[in-house]
Amino acid sequence: MFFEISVLQSFSTVNLNRDDNNMLKTINFGGYNRQRVSSQCWKRAIRNHQDFYNEFKEDFGIRTRIILSEICKITEVSLENEKISKNIVEFLEKIGFGKSEAVKKKSKAKENQTFELLEENTSQESHRLMTLFFTSRTEIAMAANILKKHDFDAGKAATEFIKERKTSTLAPDIALFGRMAASDAKLSVDSAVQFAHAISVNEILIEDDFFTGLDDLIKSDDKNDSGAAMLGNIQFASPCFYRYACVSYETLLKNLGGDKELALKTMNAFFKSFVHAVPSGKATSTAPHSVPDFILLSATHRQPFSLVNSFLKPVRKDTNPKLSLMENSSIYLIDYLRRNNKLYNWSDERKSICFHSLDEEMEIKDKLKDMNINVTTNNFAKNCEFFIKETAWS
Repeated sequence: MFFEISVLQSFSTVNLNRDDNNMLKTINFGGYNRQRVSSQCWKRAIRNHQDFYNEFKEDFGIRTRIILSEICKITEVSLENEKISKNIVEFLEKIGFGKSEAVKKKSKAKENQTFELLEENTSQESHRLMTLFFTSRTEIAMAANILKKHDFDAGKAATEFIKERKTSTLAPDIALFGRMAASDAKLSVDSAVQFAHAISVNEILIEDDFFTGLDDLIKSDDKNDSGAAMLGNIQFASPCFYRYACVSYETLLKNLGGDKELALKTMNAFFKSFVHAVPSGKATSTAPHSVPDFILLSATHRQPFSLVNSFLKPVRKDTNPKLSLMENSSIYLIDYLRRNNKLYNWSDERKSICFHSLDEEMEIKDKLKDMNINVTTNNFAKNCEFFIKETAWS
């Protein structure tokens, strides 16, 4: 069974996701330029959102390269102990976390040190994984305890850890988003969620915002230095995003060892965070704290169905001047859904609920009635949880 969510969400003057040149991410869709936010960017915002993190903070996924130092903290062993550090590095490779590389850690020199001593003592060698590994607090703690139990014998500890790991439950966010382990394919976890890049339903107009920074301690009448202390430029736009994701309930259940209650809890936290989480790009200067005005949540045993093609032709304000961009966007989506329901029987074997905050004159309920979509304008969190639980258990 797949649980799908489609969302329409408007923003004003934002820059949620930039490329390596500090430019707004865009994509050409239907022959028109659209603003884009990558799936990776929004997934991170969801994982860090309180609705998701607070549910699973005791066993939360961690992407890191410094597992060795975390193990040393738990076992209260110094990183400077070369023998133990070497054994931990060997252990991490044996259990599939990957190879490690030596790194130099700079330390502050004492004031009375000579230049020669400074050259010799300002760095200590440590180790970190060569690539990021997606693990969890529970997994790291288990590794640390087993290592300590076997007096840091890499071989014995690895054998027991691999055996224990087979019966342990994955952290919910690893079970949901998956894990690719290039170091050991057996540790890879299939993602239960497919997450689309968010794109604007409207053709995007990018504004270049020029800004200056003034030095407060320089007087304005100083003829030698009366200009700005720094100059800069940043891009902004005002998109209405279409966002989509689907979750395979069976894959999630498998990844969580068949624990139905945990699977439902994970899905509920994901969909709530999907609605409320917003990437942090330029958040302090734009306060991008808007919420979706239109949410369609559905469950089906058939193939998932993204509604992004509703917006092959960009939504324009002059489509219906009396309606807002959001209202026109919802009409585009509903009309597309109705056409495809006739062609592909979208509503067959599919249970759906629509949440919206649009004007009653839009008659959303009447337009979706023939597709058996329940429509509500009340309490998203409560109704979302009920929908997921009732649908999954049935």
